[in-house]
Amino acid sequence: MWITDSLGACPSGVMLTGSRPELLRGRRYGLAAGSALAPHPSFGCDIFSLVTGTRPTDGISMMDMADTKPLVQSCGAWRTKALERHVALRLNYGRMLAWYDTVMETVGPAWFEGQSVLTSSKARTLADAHPLYRFLSEGTDTALIYICELGKYIESFKSDPATPRIAQDLISPKFPSTLFELAMAYRWRIAGGQITLQPPAAEGRIGDFSAVLNEVPFIVEASNISAETFEKLSFRAPLLIRKTVPLALLSGSVLLVKAIFRTIPTGAWEDNLRRSVKECCYDLGAASNSAKPLQASREGEGYRIDIERMTEPEPFEDETTKSECWDVRFDQITETAPHELKLRILIRFPPDEASALRILKKLDKEARQLHGVRGARIVLLDISGIEPNALELDTEALRQGLRAELIQTPELACVWMVSRVWTTEMRYQYRVVFIPNPESPFQLPHSFVERFASKERSWDFLGETQIEHTTEEEARRRFLGRQPTFEGYLESWD
Repeated sequence: MWITDSLGACPSGVMLTGSRPELLRGRRYGLAAGSALAPHPSFGCDIFSLVTGTRPTDGISMMDMADTKPLVQSCGAWRTKALERHVALRLNYGRMLAWYDTVMETVGPAWFEGQSVLTSSKARTLADAHPLYRFLSEGTDTALIYICELGKYIESFKSDPATPRIAQDLISPKFPSTLFELAMAYRWRIAGGQITLQPPAAEGRIGDFSAVLNEVPFIVEASNISAETFEKLSFRAPLLIRKTVPLALLSGSVLLVKAIFRTIPTGAWEDNLRRSVKECCYDLGAASNSAKPLQASREGEGYRIDIERMTEPEPFEDETTKSECWDVRFDQITETAPHELKLRILIRFPPDEASALRILKKLDKEARQLHGVRGARIVLLDISGIEPNALELDTEALRQGLRAELIQTPELACVWMVSRVWTTEMRYQYRVVFIPNPESPFQLPHSFVERFASKERSWDFLGETQIEHTTEEEARRRFLGRQPTFEGYLESWD
């Protein structure tokens, strides 16, 4: 974790402490049938090593090591993989099972079974599964750690009166923000804070947690800007189109589907999209006295669908897709040779809202949640959905808006911009840009901030052991040596 003043507007006592991570780059991935998602590891080194010339380097790309197993496997996959991977993950197998059972007891068997039935429906896609269900059903290293983390948090706060509400939030669409809330509350506790979950705030609202630091109470609002891949329009839209197109239409011709979204859809957009695609396919398949129509179109709220029957197979790479700007291209080809193109889906989305604007809007919304609170307030924002590494955030673009928000709200002690990254220690770590409010009478104690940074950098709370920091090369060796696909790799290391 690297804590720094990003506005240049706070007292000179602000510190740089913790580890200086190497820079992670945001990356856009193509979507293809059978593709797997993989995390990006990173290496950390003490910031003071910069003085001696030691420079962190780019992380190893995991795309070449992507697990080819299905993202959702079976209810026994997690336990099976935990047995297989607990040594590499440096965790006690019994503790892993206990954490898994804790999470399962929290969500309840009825909810889990309901999710299982939902995902088994042919009318549904992987994107329809609740993210917590996927983590409970996967066998990837990241899923194992996700559940161990969550089990640890639930175990730690089991006596908190808000636990029943937390349990409901975990199985709702609030899951990502609730996980972030628990992660921050737990870390603030082990850094010395007296923590209460979901305390009363003002006007009938509740905060995410309160922290008493040096006898000063702080009400904290912790929220995230979605980083959930399966909730993204770019993931869901092509899968919905592919599952809606009748297989009969793919016989003897190639279908070209073009979808243009003028706005980000809301509400029942998925049902509307399915209906539009079905109507176009009906027009194409309807028999008539003359030749069947070669093209059909539908206008929806904020989008347009065009489906065209190509009389001649289209090449995998053609001038149409090269010359036009499409955000997603999805090709479906026959499984057996010769591999022929049967369906091509091209999708264009509206321009992304500027990252700085999205962050400022979110900050304003969360700050308003604390309106009327008498005393110190803090906002923590998980911006992983915008910037995988908070330390690469363009704070210049945020400077004016952040300053205005802080000046007009002196009760707002500080803002944290946070991102969650997967490291070579096979753990998730939070990277933080700490923005104190120079106009606020409330300030986080420096001793607390130092403890937070030290714990996040050097304490493995799952394994309950110190993290041994070493050289970059040794970190790479250890990381690769823990990968099942790299068995024997260390022996051949040059």
